[in-house]
Amino acid sequence: MTQHIPNLISVLRLLLVPWFAMLLLEQQFGLALILFIVMGISDGLDGFLARYLKATSALGAGLDPLADKVMLVAAFVMLGHLELLPVWLVTLVVGRDVLVVGGTLMNYLLHPGQKTAVLKVGKINTFVQIVTVFAFMGNQLTVLPPMLLDVLLWATVIVTLISGIGYILVWGGVLADPGDASQ
Repeated sequence: MTQHIPNLISVLRLLLVPWFAMLLLEQQFGLALILFIVMGISDGLDGFLARYLKATSALGAGLDPLADKVMLVAAFVMLGHLELLPVWLVTLVVGRDVLVVGGTLMNYLLHPGQKTAVLKVGKINTFVQIVTVFAFMGNQLTVLPPMLLDVLLWATVIVTLISGIGYILVWGGVLADPGDASQ
């Protein structure tokens, strides 16, 4: 039973996303921020438990990043809808995620059993996007310095572009040997 706990936490995170989006739509920023923090903690918790309980699985390897992507895409789309983030940034972030998911799926279909390389810049991208969402939601509760928000916005642009280009290059075989992707 304990081997399923990390996957159950990831599923719970996925199930919380509609409530999170609804709270944002209703401009309940305090509650949305609390739920965003809970989802973030659950992301760290499921990974920790998977390693601690030695309960890693192929399902969990796909479910955890899917939950992250759904959470972040929902956050960016809702913040864009509320005009708290520019639409062009939302388009960039969502487009990059569509590219990564599509490329991963294509790699899986063309090379079954071969893992898609996870780039460090992809993890940095996720972190920067989480901080950006947190800050722009938090800015609705307390005014943050405009310069901080501008820095986060442009940092998100830069790492999103670098990450997207990095994955394109990996899939094109420019950054990694074909043998590296299976590790």
